[in-house]
Amino acid sequence: LQDVFSACEKEVERSRRQVNPDTLSLVETFEKCLAENAARFDDRISPASEIAQAAAAECQFKWLSILKSSSTQPSEWNSRMDEYPSKAVRGAALRAVLLNRRAALPESRPKSAGK
Repeated sequence: LQDVFSACEKEVERSRRQVNPDTLSLVETFEKCLAENAARFDDRISPASEIAQAAAAECQFKWLSILKSSSTQPSEWNSRMDEYPSKAVRGAALRAVLLNRRAALPESRPKSAGK
């Protein structure tokens, strides 16, 4: 998520325009999409990077929404989507997979009071 926020901040600095207030909620929606799809696709056998790639592919239109709400010029949207997923998006998707796998580990679950 930090990489996604950094990417948005860089876009703001470049254009020196205000970010649409909805951008933060769109970033949260994008992150939720990555997490949901990481859980949906993860078979716990495939490499995490492959699961992350599939999750990112499912969330590409949510990323486009972020671009449209940010200071990115409409003329850049197509080129940005041609580069999708960027390094920042791949990193966010991989983190979603790894967090999902960690949450699934037995030792990460709360212990029962009777055990």
